Amino acid sequence: MPNLRIFLILVAASVVAAGCGARKPRPAGPSTGRVVTAEEIADSGVKNAWEAIRYHFRHLSFTETTDGRPSEMTSRGRSSLFLGNGPIVLVDGAQISTIDVLEAIPASQLQSLEWLSGLDGTAEYGTNAGNGVIRIVTWHGPGS
Repeated sequence: MPNLRIFLILVAASVVAAGCGARKPRPAGPSTGRVVTAEEIADSGVKNAWEAIRYHFRHLSFTETTDGRPSEMTSRGRSSLFLGNGPIVLVDGAQISTIDVLEAIPASQLQSLEWLSGLDGTAEYGTNAGNGVIRIVTWHGPGS
């Protein structure tokens, strides 16, 4: 039996069901995500995870200290005085506390990088992932 999609419309404090149709199966993985493979990382000529993220995820803004160390990663176009504007970064499933550790992960150790948009990130990791999620998988991480 196919899944049906039902649209609800609120009309003057009453609920009306309008339209229905067969629901298409969702493809595996995030619909708006981007996965960067180890081969793409090697072809880009980057030296570490920080450079790989900067190279492949250009929709983010990156800030470095005066000596070239990573200091901040934010979503372009959004800003908040009180909330963080950067995506959540996970390395082998563990959230990192500061992004400067990305500089210590050599590009040769990266198996893949994956970007989840705010919507997909929120669905998987909760409301703190509203600015997106970057999942980094290394060759020596769990499950590798």
